[in-house]
Amino acid sequence: MNKKIFLYITLSIFPILGFSAEKFYLTENWKLHRAVETLRATSLSDFDDSSWIPATVPGTVLTSYLNNGLIPDPNFGDNQLLIDDEYFTTNFWYRNSFVIPKSYAGKNIFLNFDGINWKADVFVNGNNVGRIEGAFIRGKFDITPYVKAGKTAYLAVLIHKNDTPGEVTVQSLVSAGGNGGALGADNPTFHASVGWDWLPTIRGRNIGIHDNVYLSAAGAVSIENPFVTSKLPLPDTDFADLSLFLDLVNNKNTAVKGTLKVKILPPDNTELSDGKVTSTIIRVPITLNPLETRTLNFKELYRINNPHLWYPNGYGEQFLYNLELSFEEKKSVSDTYKTTFGIREITTDTIGGVLTVYVNGKRIFLRGGNWGLSESMIRFGEKEYDNCVRLHKEANFTMIRNWVGMTSSDYFYKACNKYGILVWDDFWLANPGDGPNPNDEEMFIKNAHDKVKRVRNHPSVALYCGRNEGYPPPTLNAALRDLTYELDGTRIYIPNSAADVVSGWGPYGVQNPRWYFSDRSAKDRKIHTEIGMPNVPSVETMRAMMPEEKLWPINDMWGIHDFCYAPSAMRADEYIAAVNKYGTPKNVEEFCRNAQMVNMENHKAMFESYAAHRSNGILMWMSHPAWPTTVWQTYDYFLEQTAGYYGCKKACEPLHIIWDANDNLVKVANNTGKNIETLPVETWRAASLQATAYMYNMDGMLVWSDSLLLSSISDEVKKCFEIPYPTNISPVHFIKLKLMKGDEILSDNFYWRATDFQNYAPLQTMEKVIPTGKMQKNTIEIKNPTPHIALMIRLKFLDKNNERILPVFWSDNYFSLLPHETKIITFETESQKDFRLMVEGWNVDEMEIK
Repeated sequence: MNKKIFLYITLSIFPILGFSAEKFYLTENWKLHRAVETLRATSLSDFDDSSWIPATVPGTVLTSYLNNGLIPDPNFGDNQLLIDDEYFTTNFWYRNSFVIPKSYAGKNIFLNFDGINWKADVFVNGNNVGRIEGAFIRGKFDITPYVKAGKTAYLAVLIHKNDTPGEVTVQSLVSAGGNGGALGADNPTFHASVGWDWLPTIRGRNIGIHDNVYLSAAGAVSIENPFVTSKLPLPDTDFADLSLFLDLVNNKNTAVKGTLKVKILPPDNTELSDGKVTSTIIRVPITLNPLETRTLNFKELYRINNPHLWYPNGYGEQFLYNLELSFEEKKSVSDTYKTTFGIREITTDTIGGVLTVYVNGKRIFLRGGNWGLSESMIRFGEKEYDNCVRLHKEANFTMIRNWVGMTSSDYFYKACNKYGILVWDDFWLANPGDGPNPNDEEMFIKNAHDKVKRVRNHPSVALYCGRNEGYPPPTLNAALRDLTYELDGTRIYIPNSAADVVSGWGPYGVQNPRWYFSDRSAKDRKIHTEIGMPNVPSVETMRAMMPEEKLWPINDMWGIHDFCYAPSAMRADEYIAAVNKYGTPKNVEEFCRNAQMVNMENHKAMFESYAAHRSNGILMWMSHPAWPTTVWQTYDYFLEQTAGYYGCKKACEPLHIIWDANDNLVKVANNTGKNIETLPVETWRAASLQATAYMYNMDGMLVWSDSLLLSSISDEVKKCFEIPYPTNISPVHFIKLKLMKGDEILSDNFYWRATDFQNYAPLQTMEKVIPTGKMQKNTIEIKNPTPHIALMIRLKFLDKNNERILPVFWSDNYFSLLPHETKIITFETESQKDFRLMVEGWNVDEMEIK
């Protein structure tokens, strides 16, 4: 197998946009100016740009103005209303000058753009070197004739505004207004920038240079768009057959002869099956015609025995192999390309009209959320993407939906590869009711073509979807189906995010635990792509997003930050009613405290209900916030996790013990991809699994318990026993669940329940608890030394100025402690500040733990 190579060669239909290994990033020295007229001279050496403002690149126009202090922060309060939309809805010039690296001498020199919005004309030293059209297509321009190694080059980029930017909308407490609008005609663009019920209208619609700009160099031939696929002998995984696709580009107007080398290196800290540190797989002689772009297809390239496989989070490790490619011409290296790939095989079936996704033969319970926009002004870099995707991993999620495809950064996909988060990847079509079809289908397809070539090598990408809550226009649907098959062929394409083999359509307001278990999850085993509820953050975050005088009572400033009454989708009035079930708040502090109870109870039920009924998946609306909001998030804009986050995290444990609020049954859901215990009952010993439930009154007294020995088979939900309503229980009481294997706790859980359904006002009378604790390095030991229950304990770090330290990755938070119970919490933060550990809770007054 190792020596057998099948080589297929086809000519590329579209311009191929690729990248060399040697990159010189252009992040400094940028300037920006409003384009009142078109000036080709902007890229000449003697052009006077002294009146231009410093520009942030990568960054949108609005970001540069904010960083120069020329506009107020549009994310705070109602500052967006102070920014003139007409001023920013125009063309802008970017300008830069830089020295071409001397190492580029004798090579072809390329200018690369990873993303602009919306269209751009590019000039170098007075020469128009090309044009970019669409927000999600890369640009690569050969600037060799116009520059010299070691000499200064002058670059100017004219960014064109959107043709149909749409109108500014303003939310209020009583109405979220409409979603989307005319900007959809310009897709591919950041359609959400026109305003949605989770994002205000972004002035200027995020035009600018939103991704990396860099120089690269190569000899006669460039290597572009490598794509490694793997085939496993499922259900076995003892070997993997690899195939390789790539593009070779002849940069010369004469024929070129050379040799392509392919080398595979093992994942870090591992070896290839043959024990070698590296393995040169093939050396292939290639002759390219003048200026030819050729697509190579090496089928059955190489067989790796006992491969290190890439799995989604919770199902196994995320091993990434290293691929090194080089093209040699006349004993010199023309170009090199280094990347990573994962050995894994995604398969799907639609039996019974239900989409089921498997990775390496294991059915994956898809649990996660919708990611609508990385950040309101597209300001994320590598660290920001890593932090946010890591928070998804820590929440035990397995999938992020790239909603309407508005995140294109390679940093996002690399983070998903690293943390085992599958990507449901949309194209740029919102619900047909949220905006018109694209005016330029040719531009749309060119962007889609490049998107697939750009993302297909990432093992995290699971599927492609044509449109949100609708079908693409027939011509686009056919083209998307064809190009995803022809350029990829390893993932399924579905046209509609909410119909056919999947489901969607919310709801988006708070329900209650019984509803989640009895309604959608019990009736529909399909992957449900959108369901959510408001998620009001901590009071500290509320203070960070709006002025103190607007915090209470609830008012239109809350509405601007997406807290809008019915009939708006989030139905904030119903959320307020849920908050009031814990007692009517008198101030914003009490409201946010009650809100965390609502967040925990309902987000946990939302995910547990789908796990308890062996659904194929649930993607919440939304898991990631694009700006400071009160709705549809797990962590907030500042990366503090809400109680809802920890409800999701608990509910999404791969092996999880559940109380079903509808039928009162205790259940164990196994989504680990492996059997935990399969021995027959009569052979069980101390190591066998045991599910136990305890019931406590509000005064902390144990009033009931039960237990059961059980097995837990992969991909199974096991029903255990019913939780009753004893006669001696208090109006509100607590349920504690444990799944044990010997002395080891595999899963535990905690709930509160009211005999008068959801009348939680009696919790206001709980006895106060003063916990004790100690912190050593990255470990905190918290103890409840009292005979009472400590409810919903929250940990936070404050610096010497009483400011929060964020982000902090906690192993758990918003947790409850039984009488005399001790809990060990681990944490991680990169902050170098001295900090104090603060503890608070439902019946725990804020205090410092030293």
